Amino acid sequence: MAGGGFTTSGGEFEAKITPIVILSCMMAATGGLMFGYDIGVSGGVTSMPAFLKEFFPEVYRKTVEEEELDSNYCKYDNEKLQLFTSCLYLAGLMATFLASHITRRQGRRATMLISGFIFIAGVAFNAAAQNLAMLIIGRVLLGSGVGFANQAVPVFLSEIAPSRIRGALNILFQLNITLGILFSNLVNYATNKTPLPFSKLKLVPSSCQATVCRICTSVPSCITFSCQLGSPFNREEVVGGVPMTGREGGKGEFEPIIGRTGGEGANFLFTIVEAINLDEGVVKCLGSIRQKGEDRIKGGWGWRLSLGLGGLPALLLTLGAFLVVDTPNSLIERGHLEEGKSVLRKIRGIDNIEPEFLELLDASRVAKEVKHPFRNILKRKNRPQLVISIALQIFQQFTGINAIMFYAPVLFNTLGFKNDASLYSAVITGAVNVVSTVVSIYSVDRLGRKMLLLEAGAQMFLSQLVIAVIIGMKVKDHSEDLSKGFAVLVVVLVCIFVSAFAWSWGPLSWLIPSEIFPLETRSAGQSIAVCVNLLCTFVIAQAFLSMLCFFKFGIFLFFSGCVLIMSTFVLLLLPETKNVPIEEMTERVWKQHWLWNRFIDEDDCVKEEKVVTGN
Repeated sequence: MAGGGFTTSGGEFEAKITPIVILSCMMAATGGLMFGYDIGVSGGVTSMPAFLKEFFPEVYRKTVEEEELDSNYCKYDNEKLQLFTSCLYLAGLMATFLASHITRRQGRRATMLISGFIFIAGVAFNAAAQNLAMLIIGRVLLGSGVGFANQAVPVFLSEIAPSRIRGALNILFQLNITLGILFSNLVNYATNKTPLPFSKLKLVPSSCQATVCRICTSVPSCITFSCQLGSPFNREEVVGGVPMTGREGGKGEFEPIIGRTGGEGANFLFTIVEAINLDEGVVKCLGSIRQKGEDRIKGGWGWRLSLGLGGLPALLLTLGAFLVVDTPNSLIERGHLEEGKSVLRKIRGIDNIEPEFLELLDASRVAKEVKHPFRNILKRKNRPQLVISIALQIFQQFTGINAIMFYAPVLFNTLGFKNDASLYSAVITGAVNVVSTVVSIYSVDRLGRKMLLLEAGAQMFLSQLVIAVIIGMKVKDHSEDLSKGFAVLVVVLVCIFVSAFAWSWGPLSWLIPSEIFPLETRSAGQSIAVCVNLLCTFVIAQAFLSMLCFFKFGIFLFFSGCVLIMSTFVLLLLPETKNVPIEEMTERVWKQHWLWNRFIDEDDCVKEEKVVTGN
C-alpha cells in the first residue's frame, strides 16, 4: 500500500537495529491500527439495535421488531447500510491519488500527519452524528485518512528499516491492522453490554422521615438531593445547572432528572453513589431513573463510544508523525542531501554509511529520470508484474475475508446467534487473525510465498465448503437459531478460514507486488495495486449483504469457488520470489517461467541492470 518513492536495489548494507528505527516503525504502524479499527467497528455498530433505530429504521424493523421477512438472510439487506461501510473505501480510493503526490513532494511524515488529522475529524463527525448525512460525511473523512495512511506508512516502514528485517517490519503494518480489528471487536462487545452501573443496585424502602442520596452525572459536579417523606415543600433544586421545583413526596423531585438534564437522546451516565433507607416513592422514582438512563445509554452511549474510540489510534499516528524523523530516501528525493545523510547515520547507528548513501543518490537520480512511470508499466516487459499485482489485489478481496471482517456480527446474527454471542464470536475471529498474522512474520521467508498461498487456499476452500453445507442443512429462511454444537462448529470453521488468510493472502498480497516491480515502475505499480484493492473492497462491502440475501448459504460456495480459481492461478502463474534480489528478478524469475518468459527479451536483463545500478 504505497505511494511515490524509491528504494535501493536490495543490497545488504551495514546497519544496527537501533531504538529510533524500532520506535519510528511502531509509531508509523499505528496507521494500520487506525485502518483495522475502522474495518472492525462498522460491522459491530450495524448490529446494534440502537444504531439501526437511529439511522436505518427499515433494518431495525426487520431485525428487532421482527417485521415479516421473506428470509432471515435478507434482514440486513439495505443499500444505505452497505453504503455506510463501503463509502470509506471509495473515499480512500479517491484520496490515493492526492496522497501519492503529497508523499513524494512533502514526505512520508507529512502525509501521515495529514492522515491523522483527517481521520480524527471523521471520528468526530461519526461519534456526534445526528443524521445519516453526518454519518456518511464522517465515513468519507475516515476513508480519506485511510487513503493517506495506506500510501505513506508502508513506504516509511520499507525505507527506514534495515534490509535484513524489512520484510518483518513491513508485515508490522498488516499486524497492526489485525490488532485494530480485534480492538474494535472488543470495544463493540463491551459497549453493547454496557449496563447502567447501578442497574443491579438493591433499593430498599424505609419508613424513615428523611433520606439522603447522591447522584452523579457525566458533568463534573455531584448534586445532593434531600428527600422528605410526606410533607410538601417548594424550594428550587439545581440539576446539572437546570433549576427544578420540588413537589410533595420523593417522586416529584427525582422524576424530571433525566428529561431536564439531557432530554431525549441524552448521553449522560447516571451513577448512584449513595442510596440509603429510601421510601417507596423514591424507590419507584429511582427505578424509573435507572430504566430511562439505560434507555439513553442504549440510544447513544454504545455505538457513539464505539465510533468515537477510533480517534485513539489516529491520535497515536498524529503524535507519532510529530516525533519521528522523515526517511533518508524522502529527504534525498526532495534535495535535502545533508539532512538525509545525517538521518541515515542516526537510524543505522554507524558512521560508515557512505555505501548506502551513494546507493540512495543513484536510486533517486534514476527515479527522477523516469518521466512516465504509468506509461512504462504498460510496456510488454512489465506486463507479467502488472497482471500478477492486479490479480493478487482482486483475489485478496474475493476470498471473502473483508465481507466476514466487516460484517462478522451481522453474519452471525443472520445465522441465529444472539447479539452478544455474535459480537463475542467476532472477538474470537479477531484474536485468531492477530495470532495468525504473527505466524506469517516467521514463516514467509522460510516456507516461501507460493507455498503459503497454496496451503492457505486449500484451508480456505475446505472451511467455506463445510460452512456452506452446515448452514444449508441447518439454517432455513425462517429458522431461529443453530444448535449450540453447530454454532460452535461454524465459529471454529470461520476461525480456520481467517487464520489461513492471515498468514497468506493478507500480508503477501502486498509483499509480492513490492518485490516484483523494477525500480522505474515500482511507484506506479504500488499505486495501481492500492487503487485496485480499494475498488474491490468497495465492491464487496457494498454488495455483500445483498449477495447474502440472494445466495443465502451459497455465498460461502461463491467465495470457495473464487478461492479455487485463485489457487489455480498461484499454482500455474505465480513464480516464487523468496530470497531473490530485486536486481536479479528478471533473470532468475521471469525468464525461467513457462509463460512469462515470452514477455522478456534478452536485452531487458541488461537494461534492468543499468537502471538498478544507475550506470
